Amino acid sequence: MNQKEFESVINLPANIRYEYFIKKVVDSEEVWGLYENGWSVTEDDEGNKLLPFWPKKEFAEYCATDGWEIYSSKSMDLYEFIDEFLPNLKKRVLNLQYS
Repeated sequence: MNQKEFESVINLPANIRYEYFIKKVVDSEEVWGLYENGWSVTEDDEGNKLLPFWPKKEFAEYCATDGWEIYSSKSMDLYEFIDEFLPNLKKRVLNLQYS
């Protein structure tokens, strides 16, 4: 990815960035996150936990600031993400809600 593409993508509206994310993840068959003894987590203005993933390594590394400097970019196979990671995450969230 060149710098021009990177800069143009980060300046797109959120809905267009989302479309870019889906297209690139499907093409590459991988997602990127920040990992250090667990995946990076943030929250929105209402306090909802968010688990960010990106379509390319460069975007993940760009976000490794403001407390996330200790995290390293890490990829996950798309099929592992869909078939294992997301269902396990859903189970963990449901267990927390009902425990």
